[in-house]
Amino acid sequence: MGFYLSLGRNAKFPSAEQLFSDGPHVATRQFEVGDPALKTESSLNLDVAVQAIQGPVTGSATFFVNSFNDFIYQNLTGEEEDGLPVAAWTQEDARFSGFEIEADIELFHSGTSHIILRGWTDYVRAELTRTEEPVPRMPPLRFGGGVRYDESRWRVRVDVLRATEQDRISENETPTPGYTMLDASVGYRFFTGGLVHDVSLVGTNLTDELARNSISFIKDQAPLPGRDLRVVYRLSF
Repeated sequence: MGFYLSLGRNAKFPSAEQLFSDGPHVATRQFEVGDPALKTESSLNLDVAVQAIQGPVTGSATFFVNSFNDFIYQNLTGEEEDGLPVAAWTQEDARFSGFEIEADIELFHSGTSHIILRGWTDYVRAELTRTEEPVPRMPPLRFGGGVRYDESRWRVRVDVLRATEQDRISENETPTPGYTMLDASVGYRFFTGGLVHDVSLVGTNLTDELARNSISFIKDQAPLPGRDLRVVYRLSF
């Protein structure tokens, strides 16, 4: 069992895009407006972590608090230009806090065969210090789990991800519904001479869930990919 504490300070200059944008951005479908008066962004970051790396149960838990001075972000103004929503670069003090937790439990071990149960969750709460309003485009609480079977030649995996609704949003931002994703894969490894061959059948979003990413600029126009099945071959030498 290990315990870790990290304290750091960072500084970031505004980019040319943040300073001088003044026009439509095709990729984000926004009319972006920069601010030449933006100042250097700085942050004080505290991370506390506990980690277990041996035994039938392994994993880690990390908790963090980041305090920003002059945090730079894009704010939707509610106006339109050239038929696009106006997003203005601005800055305010902000505070981010949250956690990341994951754990693996070995359910079965015999020779080269293992069955492992995995669970995880993460969350971040971000708000402007002065108004306590949410910072735009933040991820929601997410959690998930799965089971994995590993053997010298075979690998089988099933994973479920649940993203909750993101309704803690800034002004002029739209809420994002929650969604559940189911992924699975089956892989086989074989050897010829000095070569290692891996063949896998990989399926993502097997239930064809309609899902939108709350941190995406174009979430309302472009959802996350639907059901996908593919065969993957990898050669190592």
